[in-house]
Amino acid sequence: MKIYNLNSILTNLQDGLLFLDNTSLILLLNYREQFSEVLYKLRKENCAFLTIPSVAFEFQRTDSIEGLNKRTDF
Repeated sequence: MKIYNLNSILTNLQDGLLFLDNTSLILLLNYREQFSEVLYKLRKENCAFLTIPSVAFEFQRTDSIEGLNKRTDF
């Protein structure tokens, strides 16, 4: 997966807020290795990540203890 124009994204989100919904959290969890550099750079630019309690609840819903532990650790 290639992320285009990363510098523009970093500039636009510098000192900003990035709202994460359930779909984005699942994507980040499943492609953690591919997104780790982007997330690191965003944090370095003082970008804060946020979500709401109902999204966190929905994200933790899974059909196994292993899945729950993986999502909770994330």
